[in-house]
Amino acid sequence: MKIKGLDHFNIVANAGDIERVIQFYCELLGFEEGPRPDFPFAGAWLYKNNRPLIHLVTADGADQPQPALRQTTTGCLHHLAFDCEGFDGYRALLEKHNIEYLHETVDGWNIEQLFLHDPAGMRIELNFKNG
Repeated sequence: MKIKGLDHFNIVANAGDIERVIQFYCELLGFEEGPRPDFPFAGAWLYKNNRPLIHLVTADGADQPQPALRQTTTGCLHHLAFDCEGFDGYRALLEKHNIEYLHETVDGWNIEQLFLHDPAGMRIELNFKNG
C-alpha cells in the first residue's frame, strides 16, 4: 500500500450555516463549488485546481442519515493549513470582510501566517513563505 497524498477534508456545518461556509471558501480562499455525488443528504464539494479538497456536510438537516454526526467525529483536528501567495492581498480581503484574524511570523523560517475561523468554526491557517 502506498499513500499518494491527502485526498480531502470533511467539514461539518449546521444546515443554516452551509451557504455562509461555501461563500467563505469560495470568495475568500478562491475555491469553486463543483460536482458532488448524489448523496441523500445536503452538502457541497469545493474545488481547488480541479480537485474536490473540501467536502462540506450538514450535521443537522432533516435529510441527514446520521443525526449524531457531530458526536461521531474525532474532534481532534485542530486546523486546516494552506500554502498561499499574496499576503497583502489576503490580509486586505479579510479586513474588507471584517473577518478577525491573528497575524504571526515564524522567526528564522521567513513565513508569515494568518489564523482565522470559517463560519462553521474550523480554524484556518494561511501560510505565506517569503523565501
